Amino acid sequence: MADNTAPEKTSRPAISRPVFERSIKIHSEQAIRVIRRSFGRLIRSHYAIDVTLRIVGHEQAIDDVEGIVSKMIGDCAEQLQQEKARLGVCLTYPT
Repeated sequence: MADNTAPEKTSRPAISRPVFERSIKIHSEQAIRVIRRSFGRLIRSHYAIDVTLRIVGHEQAIDDVEGIVSKMIGDCAEQLQQEKARLGVCLTYPT
């Protein structure tokens, strides 16, 4: 006679994801809006590029994509540093 009971579900351990935490202060309402609107999408996209593509993609193509993304992030960081320096100089001198 066949056993009609459902197999017992095995409990799986929680998925481990590395997390880096850093606090930042944002003193601009516009910047706060950008973070609220875009940061979640940025994190999900970065995870997809960094982790998921490594699982499903071809190594050389993934390295190319990673290089392009790294260059874009580096260019953006450089522009932010330049803008920060420009605003710092403007704020230092009274108008």
